[in-house]
Amino acid sequence: MTENRASTQKEQTKKKLKWPVYAMAFGLTISFLIRHGSYMFGDSSSPEPVSPELQDAVNVIHENREKEKEETIEKNTSPITNFLEILNDGTLEENISLVVSESYQDVILENIDHPLLTQLAGAQITKATNLSSYIPYGFFLLENNEEDVKAVVEVSSGKIMSIYAEGWSESEENKAKYQEMLQELEESGNDYE
Repeated sequence: MTENRASTQKEQTKKKLKWPVYAMAFGLTISFLIRHGSYMFGDSSSPEPVSPELQDAVNVIHENREKEKEETIEKNTSPITNFLEILNDGTLEENISLVVSESYQDVILENIDHPLLTQLAGAQITKATNLSSYIPYGFFLLENNEEDVKAVVEVSSGKIMSIYAEGWSESEENKAKYQEMLQELEESGNDYE
């Protein structure tokens, strides 16, 4: 019987030693809930209302960005539309400096009798890419469906920098650039109104 009593006493001692562990775990849980409970159970998904002044400022910024984008598109497309008008008028040699960069004027003047220039006279801008309001640089796809001709025109700082078209240049580099830019414009270019 003494053995029985000794084993019962050991079990009671073990049970008495476990209660501090339970109390500590309970205390840590309560402490965690008090500290972080508002984040866990609070309504954090409801948005805070925006002040009218802040909303007005955001609207002004969006309007300014839209205006800048339109101005950039206008700045980049104006040399192309002017170029097409000059081609229609037949005054390319006299007005080339208005729309073509100095570095590319010689190329155009050397090819002044090239059939591409007369075919582009009735062309329209159909696609555009790289139109950033911060960088005045872009590529435009000109198409004349009646003549079945396409040309990619590179514009920078309001001047035509290059023209890429089939049969325009014999350079392998220009042919590859034309194919690359034509594919990019047709796949991911923005439609132009």
